[in-house]
Amino acid sequence: MRSQPNLKMKLHPYELKPRSTLGKVGSTRSRHGALCRFEFADGSTGYSDLHPWHELGDLPLQEQIRLLDLGEMTPLMQGTVRFALLDAEARSQGRSLWNKWEIPPSHFLVTDLENLSPSQLESLARQGFSRLKIKLGPHLEQEVLKLVCLLPEFSQFSFLIRLDFNSTLNRSEFEKFLEALGLVIERIDFIEDPFPYDPVAWAEIQSQWKIRLALDRIPENSFGSSLVSHPTEFHSESFSVLVHKPACQSSEWALRFARRLDVSLVVTSYLNHPVGQLSAAWAAGALALEDPKRIECCGLLSHSVYQENNFSTDMRTQGPFLIPPLGTGMGWDELLKGLSWK
Repeated sequence: MRSQPNLKMKLHPYELKPRSTLGKVGSTRSRHGALCRFEFADGSTGYSDLHPWHELGDLPLQEQIRLLDLGEMTPLMQGTVRFALLDAEARSQGRSLWNKWEIPPSHFLVTDLENLSPSQLESLARQGFSRLKIKLGPHLEQEVLKLVCLLPEFSQFSFLIRLDFNSTLNRSEFEKFLEALGLVIERIDFIEDPFPYDPVAWAEIQSQWKIRLALDRIPENSFGSSLVSHPTEFHSESFSVLVHKPACQSSEWALRFARRLDVSLVVTSYLNHPVGQLSAAWAAGALALEDPKRIECCGLLSHSVYQENNFSTDMRTQGPFLIPPLGTGMGWDELLKGLSWK
């Protein structure tokens, strides 16, 4: 996609330090990205986040910027500019982005199952959480045993669990995993990307095991090509939930895709900076306003997986609900102005 003319960008690089492992894909390494300040042709200024996951196919940060300098935007950069435009418009009008709708509730994200304890589950239940998303894969046999051990707490506190494998298994490994779960399978809300998407195999899994599968990161051009020329490539028999990450997908496209296939939408952050979380939260609120029955409990509270910074310490939550910051645009006026921009 071509970039907008007269688009000026300044950056504030940052480092996010995980508290523990981020799953099989993310490991425990620090993550790097940049907050972006865009100046648009009309003189308005907007802020957003740019956080590549090259482990998932994103180009590195400097390559994203180099392409923008050449007049090209990657899907990730498109998402960054898209939110900055929203933020700039609201700031120029002196209003908040959060005046029109509420942010949907979120699951609690568990990136290291080994550290999840019965006492923590009791605390989460008291706070009002009903769903847990657990990243799995590094040590599958131990993780199955841990899930089975926690079954009494899952049942007692009525938790539904969402499991995410980031496509790290094959079908045989996944079915062995399901067999080992025993009664835990009754507490499963859905399982995200157990193995690389295969419409036939996924449909058989959903039918045979009576579980819901969730699909993440469908290329946006699939709506215009695969769904037309290969109508069996994506269908609701093979998955029931589309995981939408506004950081790298347009919400308009995601909603059209979900409606066409009649699947649910779960909006999540990109495990990025709190500013990136807010872009996902804004998209979740907008989608819930437009199609409330299609939006399920989201994944917008990812800041707790990293060590604290000035933004995450100012992030307010009430149980499963994110409370947006005060100020114009997305908020955080003084924090953003006080950063060093290059």
